[in-house]
Amino acid sequence: MTNLFGALTDTQMHVIIGVAAAVVLALAVVIVILALRQKPRKPTSQSEEDVQPAAEETVIPDETATVAQSTPAAEETTSAADVQRENPARPAQSSEPITAAVVAEAVREEPNNAATEPRTVVRYNKSFLARLIQSSDDAKRYFAEVANYLVGYGLRKRISWRCVSFFKGREVVARLNVRGKTLCLYLALDPAAYADTKYRVEDASDVKRFEDVPAMTRIRSARAEKYAFELIDELAAKRELAYKAASQFDASDYPYDTTEHLVQRKLIKMKIISGDGNGEIVSGPIEFVAAVTVEEAEELMSDTTAAALVEKRVGEHIGGKKFIVNVDTLSAHFNSGDTVNLQTLKDKKLVPAKEKAVKILARGTLDKALTVEADDFSIDAVKMIALTGGKAIKLD
Repeated sequence: MTNLFGALTDTQMHVIIGVAAAVVLALAVVIVILALRQKPRKPTSQSEEDVQPAAEETVIPDETATVAQSTPAAEETTSAADVQRENPARPAQSSEPITAAVVAEAVREEPNNAATEPRTVVRYNKSFLARLIQSSDDAKRYFAEVANYLVGYGLRKRISWRCVSFFKGREVVARLNVRGKTLCLYLALDPAAYADTKYRVEDASDVKRFEDVPAMTRIRSARAEKYAFELIDELAAKRELAYKAASQFDASDYPYDTTEHLVQRKLIKMKIISGDGNGEIVSGPIEFVAAVTVEEAEELMSDTTAAALVEKRVGEHIGGKKFIVNVDTLSAHFNSGDTVNLQTLKDKKLVPAKEKAVKILARGTLDKALTVEADDFSIDAVKMIALTGGKAIKLD
């Protein structure tokens, strides 16, 4: 190879190099032309952008919480993929949003005659104490300090389901409430007198129980608490009240507790709302009992209410034959507050080791509040578990 290149003259070498450069340039031009002529891929009507995530359930804020089993309302703007899935006969559209008019046209082409599924809602009505217990440590501390300050002025207190009221004689002059997880103070002062001042006072007179104490301030910080004390001082001055330090409330008296336990303590009431879409039937709060028989459970709770109380855990069910376990067996071998499942039943030798699934049936008496996880339940077994303050969780 060395001899070959050595035999070439400088002119010949320049020619070879020029030809090679020309070939490389030509290849580059061809590649660019091919790239420019290639058409971009059109997105399909089922692109990832068209697939919308499932809507989350709506949670009722403040004093109630709802767990609903219902279909979320439709959006006014729907993707092409959504319409194509609902109406396969309609040609696939682009991924651009489709207006409500187009959706209405698609529905007219193929009307939906499916019956509306019944809705079932479990609603929790939380008392003031329940909301305080589940609030932040700061809110509990503010409550104890503000309540003690009010009592220090010789005011008489009364704790009701919704709030704590403070009286001078028979006149209510202050109230404390928890909204969400924020402590709110209501005073018998004129809200308009504190407009454009450092005090952030709102008018709460549109709510009937606060008509007599319309000046509301939220206590979220040490500064807000300081201003609350100053407003209480103004209230006391108007009524010529003398202060003497008092200590009737302590934040440590309200440790956090779960909703389940607060229901058992009767600090939270449960209501079952069920209907067929045309109307709703509301049952009263569930009254828990220390012990219940099958016959008593049948009288105390309807099948509809019991079915609504069954929680479902998806993805853990194993098909096949189920081993039968009776409720009174659970009552005899478990303590109140225990969780019953296939493994704990095997640990207690109540279910053979080879079994893969269990079904709970009603029998005898249940006198324990248990959380029972099983592949199936009889409706009367669910009633007995719910009436004693427990939970029935079906593995689906």
